[in-house]
Amino acid sequence: MDDNELTNSLCRTWVFEKIRVVAYLDDKKILDEYVDNGDFDYFGVEVSEVLFSKSGTYMVRYGDETLGIASWKWKDMDDKVLYYTWDGNWYDDAIVQISFEGNSLVFYEESEDFGDMEDFDRVEMYTYLKEKYLKFLI
Repeated sequence: MDDNELTNSLCRTWVFEKIRVVAYLDDKKILDEYVDNGDFDYFGVEVSEVLFSKSGTYMVRYGDETLGIASWKWKDMDDKVLYYTWDGNWYDDAIVQISFEGNSLVFYEESEDFGDMEDFDRVEMYTYLKEKYLKFLI
C-alpha cells in the first residue's frame, strides 16, 4: 500500500472493544444495542485483536489464541472504504467503511446476511476497536 496518512493510521494492531448491532425488519428498526466484545462472537469465535499491514493482509487473533489471515485493499480512499476477503476473491458486498475517533477505529458494515441474524432484512454493524500500543512522546 502507498505510504499515506490514512493507510498509516489503519496499519497497526487494534483491540476489539464493543460492537453495536442495528437490525431492521420491513424497514423498521427493531434492534439497536451495544455488546461488549466478550459477549459477542463472529461465527462462533470471539475476536480479540486485528492487525492491518501495508502489504494488504490482516491478521485476526481470536479469544482461543488461534489466528486467521486475510487480505484487504482500498476500494475508495476518499470515502475510507476498504474491501476484505478470506478466500482471495474481491466481492462488492465485502466492504467496510472506517472512521477514526481519537485512538479508536470504527468499522461500519451493512449486510443482509450476518451469520445467525438471518431473521432481519438488513443489519448494520459498528465494530469499535482501540489502538493496542499507544504512542508516547519521549
